Amino acid sequence: MSKYFIIPAAITLITFAGSSITLAQEETGNRYEARRVASENGQQNPTVPQALVMKLRKANDASIELAKMVQDKTDHADIRQLTQTIARDHQILNRELEKLTSDARWADDQGKSRVVAGQSPQRVPEELCKIADQACSNALKMTKEMFAQYSGQDLDMAFLGHQIVAHTMLLSELQAIRDVGPGSLQPFSEQAIDKVQKHLKRARQLAKRFEDEQDQGKDSQS
Repeated sequence: MSKYFIIPAAITLITFAGSSITLAQEETGNRYEARRVASENGQQNPTVPQALVMKLRKANDASIELAKMVQDKTDHADIRQLTQTIARDHQILNRELEKLTSDARWADDQGKSRVVAGQSPQRVPEELCKIADQACSNALKMTKEMFAQYSGQDLDMAFLGHQIVAHTMLLSELQAIRDVGPGSLQPFSEQAIDKVQKHLKRARQLAKRFEDEQDQGKDSQS
């Protein structure tokens, strides 16, 4: 087993801290957007669909930022192509989320969710939002610091290891949204699943190729 595949184990802990506390708490503009959404709806905290959108936006932003960081540092053509694809696709997904939340049907759905069986809709607790938001910011910061320490093949393998872990977790979340989440997000989740699966497949292919090449190099030296 290549030493580079020790990296995803550490990243799993980092990413899990940011993503698994809850599906509903991450957002592009840190806490500002959560407050803005809450203010627009006359409520202190976002509804579950709103919080899921915030989470997905921040996940996309993290993917874009890390891909662009590695794109500027890698010397490998295949890695550069993957970073370009990831950055482009997650930018597209963020634009699709913007279209979704700007649609009148989305506003209607959120309005209808305010009263269910005479009760207030479920909302994400403010303290949990803050904890998860901070955890996610910490995860991105630590990952960037780790990438900054590598160059060459070490950087390429660290990036691939991270993408395998991060996209596996994002894929599982998108599938859960599709299967049991709000109906308003299911069409988006289908589109996002397709892109994330392609990223994951390509990252796995490149990681396997790099590891095979490394093993062949060891065999030729022995």
